Amino acid sequence: MTKPSWNDAPEWAEYLIFDSTNNEWKFCSVKPFDGYSTIELKPKCTKEAVNHPDHYNQIAGIECIDVARHFSFNLGNAIKYI
Repeated sequence: MTKPSWNDAPEWAEYLIFDSTNNEWKFCSVKPFDGYSTIELKPKCTKEAVNHPDHYNQIAGIECIDVARHFSFNLGNAIKYI
């Protein structure tokens, strides 16, 4: 089995282990005991969580503020908050 990417990991996952008994990779939320041959800690988050959060970029990476700035103040605010 090939090693999974951290991009495919569930949100709760903190560790990636290789279970040699079943010959498979597993994600874990707590540090497993030392019986596993490979234990990898989740890499640090490098995304900008304040200025450009993912939930602001839902359509082709365009933020609503980028669209709203092309309208009048009132209409732009309506677009941002709807």
